[in-house]
Amino acid sequence: MSNFIKNLSEISKNDVREVGGKGVNLAELTSADFLVPSGFCITTEAYQGFIKNSSLGKKISSEIEGSDLSNIENIQKCGVRLRQLIMDNEIPEGVKEAILLACRELPGGHHKKIYVAVRSSATAEDLPNYSFAGQHDTWLNIFREPDLLLCVKKCWASLWTDRAISYRHKNNVDHLKVFMAVVVQKMVPSSVSGITFTHNPITHNKNELIINANWGLGESVVSGKVSPDEYTVDKKNLSIKTKNTAEKKIMTILGQKGSVEVPVPLEQRQQQCVSDEQIQQLAAIGKRIEEYFHCPQDIEWGLYENQIFILQSRPITTMKETPESIPVIWGNQTSRDLLKDKVVFWSNWNTRETMPYPLTTLACSYFMDIIFPVLCNSFFGITKKSSLYPYNNLVDLVYGRLYFNMNMLYGNPIFGPFFRFFLPQIDKEAGKLFNKLYRARELQPVEFPKGFSTLWFFIFNATRIFLGFLFVPWFLSPKKIIKKCNQYWQESCEFENVNVEVKSNIEMIKYVKEFTTYTVRLWASSFLAMAHGVLGYGMLDFLTRQWKDVSPDKLVAGIPGNKTTEGALELYKLSQMPESIKQIFLNREIGEISSLLEKRREGKIFLKRLEQFMELYGHRGVKEFDIGHPRWKDDHSFVFQMIKNYLQLDSKDITPLEHFKKMAEKREHLTELVNQKLSQSILSRLFPLKRWLFKKMLKKAHTYMPLRENPKYYVLKCYSGSRRIFLEIGRRLAEEGYFEIANEVYFLTLPELEALVLEKDSDRNTIKNLVQERKEEWETNLTIDPPFIVRSDGKMFSYSEHEPQDTNILKGTTASRGRVTGKARIILDPTEGCVFNKGEILVVPYTDPGWTPLFLTAKALVMEVGGVASHGAIVAREYGIPAVVGVKDATRIIKNGDKITVDGDQGMIFL
Repeated sequence: MSNFIKNLSEISKNDVREVGGKGVNLAELTSADFLVPSGFCITTEAYQGFIKNSSLGKKISSEIEGSDLSNIENIQKCGVRLRQLIMDNEIPEGVKEAILLACRELPGGHHKKIYVAVRSSATAEDLPNYSFAGQHDTWLNIFREPDLLLCVKKCWASLWTDRAISYRHKNNVDHLKVFMAVVVQKMVPSSVSGITFTHNPITHNKNELIINANWGLGESVVSGKVSPDEYTVDKKNLSIKTKNTAEKKIMTILGQKGSVEVPVPLEQRQQQCVSDEQIQQLAAIGKRIEEYFHCPQDIEWGLYENQIFILQSRPITTMKETPESIPVIWGNQTSRDLLKDKVVFWSNWNTRETMPYPLTTLACSYFMDIIFPVLCNSFFGITKKSSLYPYNNLVDLVYGRLYFNMNMLYGNPIFGPFFRFFLPQIDKEAGKLFNKLYRARELQPVEFPKGFSTLWFFIFNATRIFLGFLFVPWFLSPKKIIKKCNQYWQESCEFENVNVEVKSNIEMIKYVKEFTTYTVRLWASSFLAMAHGVLGYGMLDFLTRQWKDVSPDKLVAGIPGNKTTEGALELYKLSQMPESIKQIFLNREIGEISSLLEKRREGKIFLKRLEQFMELYGHRGVKEFDIGHPRWKDDHSFVFQMIKNYLQLDSKDITPLEHFKKMAEKREHLTELVNQKLSQSILSRLFPLKRWLFKKMLKKAHTYMPLRENPKYYVLKCYSGSRRIFLEIGRRLAEEGYFEIANEVYFLTLPELEALVLEKDSDRNTIKNLVQERKEEWETNLTIDPPFIVRSDGKMFSYSEHEPQDTNILKGTTASRGRVTGKARIILDPTEGCVFNKGEILVVPYTDPGWTPLFLTAKALVMEVGGVASHGAIVAREYGIPAVVGVKDATRIIKNGDKITVDGDQGMIFL
């Protein structure tokens, strides 16, 4: 065999300089008797011979030395020139002959056309200290000899991709000492392919294997073009812990001229790709490979004729077992110092419903640098001069999302006791888990500063808050609340429409900080009022639970005054339109609708109605708690999608307006019924204490339950105005060369933005690189589904507290009573609302106000998170649809089109 070629069976682990990391790994797997497709390696000597024969060495060296590789634009230009140099030159004849001869000697190569995979294998790739995975090219399903030679050159050229050059530069790897080998293997026409991670790459749990799988070849899984099936396996006993069978719409197969993408047959789309026995076989193989290499592995495999072929295996170099493996941005240094003597617990018990998505940098800073300090000052009287000021950050950023620092929450001497009491009412799952951890002393609260002055401070503020809880809501009578709302609305409109042209950047930032501070202080008392609403609902439940024909949910259905509900109903009214306009919505794409409406008289009238709607509700939007996301008035797409959805209703259907009116009528009838039941006995007529208490609690629930939602409506007006101001600052800075486009301003923190507009001498490339890095991190976080509870020691939190789910019954918490049967529709994002059909049961991971318009045509609600006071529960009760919340893994277990029964009385879902 030529020096340019080595068969996999000839290679040892000492040959990495000749065949690269991938080649060595495949050879070792072959020698360890794993089933690896037959193949050979084109050695680095062939690459070096090509470089020498073409006299490219000096040109490459000169290009590298003459380029400033700290600048992404320079890297791109350098990479283009180097790759072109390689592609413009011919492979030496001796190397060509050796490659083609080796390919013909593969099994089947002499007698028939065979397909091969051509994979890059750099000498620094897949080594323990580096992670070059995915930076170099792979070419599949090659069968023509000229194409094989072309792909070899492409693999050599991929040594100089932008990403590979940048990675080597950042890690101080000498560009001229890294060579490229190429692995050529016989293709396996896999019926199913996938990836096995021998450590959980999301939670870093070393005791779990994660397996992804899809029909056909593995290209669709690796490229991310399809959502694959995902299976979690316990590494110790190989038991299957979870199975998430995705809807797989496309797959890659072996075509006549190479690989092609084709639709997955309808009957296979929601079918499990591999059997349970094969899942366990894959897990066992993964475990053996990890043991062989002595480190966590990322393994590509293919299933063909009931045999599992290993296509490649590389180390998971990003896996760590230290606290630093969890991507945390700490609220402050005091929070960071907790690691010295405590395990920190984080949870998204509330934010998984309101903000389950990764926040842009400025959105996170808006919370941490303005909102939370103001809240701590309003509730606890803590100022910057106080010794308690370092303890005012109750949240940290985990996987780009706001997570509560539970050690801080439980340790707060004022808020902690109230929080431990109310958490089970707000979120049953979180309350149960964390109170158990607290009693077991596994969750260690933060120790706040001690001393007489601190003790007096806490006593004073605890008394103030307790009295506020008892009396503040009584001072906030409905009349005063309405007056307060109207006054704030006018002020926020002025803020939202401020003339930005006459203000400097620093003046605008100051204005945002001042108005946001004013907004948070003004609405802080609504948190106390919300507690009264929960108390009122709880007492109604207590007073009526003896009667099976009385549901407390129906006693709070159809309540007027909730701005979120009213907004959804107003949006429905927009769907009432002339037939000519209706046809535009039904038959045209979303992006065409506005321009087509402008051309018709009826369309202009509709656009005027739309403008009036936007004046009242246009400051809301999908992912509205991220200041970096557009509002409805910025992008009409979601509103138009919902109108298209409402147009499904016909004359036989009860309209949402009629339904809401009927709910109110049923509520009034049920109220009268309860009053009669409470007046049946002579004793109850003589001493009408229960009747009095019922009326009092009913009024409390009706008055204060909407306050759970209304502050969001008003606060988000402040968000809308702040977003407009920041976007204007971004536009100006883009003109000055700091950003490529205006909305990149959302990837700086507020202090960084202040410093930039004040100093004006920051290096533009430094700012651009920082923004680019944060955008990439944000995009990565979008692909991560983070756990409910995260520990700073990297250990996976055990959910053994949960009762195992019956295979045909899912259990949750009753949020709105009633029982219905219908088809399930899984909606993971409210922007998918256009695929939601009337009368379907809405199955969702969470809800925020952006989801509310979907409720109007839903038959029932199933939600993975939340409690009786969550947004979804409140709106479901007001609409009078059955709802069960806190249903673990509902969106994974239930499939689109499944006929399910939602029993809101028992808190169960029957499959």
